[in-house]
Amino acid sequence: MKMAQPIFGRLSNGEIRLKYSPAAIKVIHENEKNGSSPTFCLPPDQVRSRAMQAVMQRQGNTDDEVEVLGEYLMQFGKFRNQSFKWILENAFGFAVWLLCDMRAEVFTEAPLSKNKAAFMNYACSFWEVQEHVKKLMKTKEKGNNKPPASKKMKIVDDEISSMSKQSKLENIQGVNFSTTPTQDEYRASSDFMVGTKRSVLSQKQKAGYKESLLPGGWQQTLPKVDHTWVAQTFFKQNVYTGKPELDLARIDKLWWYPPQPPL
Repeated sequence: MKMAQPIFGRLSNGEIRLKYSPAAIKVIHENEKNGSSPTFCLPPDQVRSRAMQAVMQRQGNTDDEVEVLGEYLMQFGKFRNQSFKWILENAFGFAVWLLCDMRAEVFTEAPLSKNKAAFMNYACSFWEVQEHVKKLMKTKEKGNNKPPASKKMKIVDDEISSMSKQSKLENIQGVNFSTTPTQDEYRASSDFMVGTKRSVLSQKQKAGYKESLLPGGWQQTLPKVDHTWVAQTFFKQNVYTGKPELDLARIDKLWWYPPQPPL
């Protein structure tokens, strides 16, 4: 029987590990290899049904809402199709960053929004998560009052912009875990670099960085006349790499029509 509660990865001093586990790194690499492709959120009732089945299969307690939510599958992001419980165990820092990012979000009846709300309800049921969210929020508030980033911060920004490369990712993950994570170690994780999102893109924009918002695979398969409206409708620019990525938040129906020519 599997444990119902998440087992947080910890450092040698007992502190919760904020960085990705080897399993999380593997999932990220696999998703990068697969590239961007149209995906849709499962209906909330289908997500819950699968979670209930998972709890019953391990003879868990289906009356325990937290236990059921732990088996929900995330319907978005780099850890799509991983359970909420798995994410807390393998990508705790990402979960904390995501919760901070969603604090001001207004939840709706859309499947994606409901999935986000379910993740927030599950993760915030653990005091460990709540404490780290508070710490990160304080860090962000302090960062807003600091002078412009130094040369050292620029080096960190450059490293984050190339984290998709395995060598860079493994280098960051190889930080010595024998001591308590420092402020610099928080910044070394791409998911904690909330304050550097704009700086990464601004550096590229100043250098004349320009790239189509439509991925190469889509450009090859779609008629050229459809490139512009498809890119503007479905894609956004990644805040770290500047490359196009599918914006799942915009997909709220099954069929789309191209814009009609003016009369």
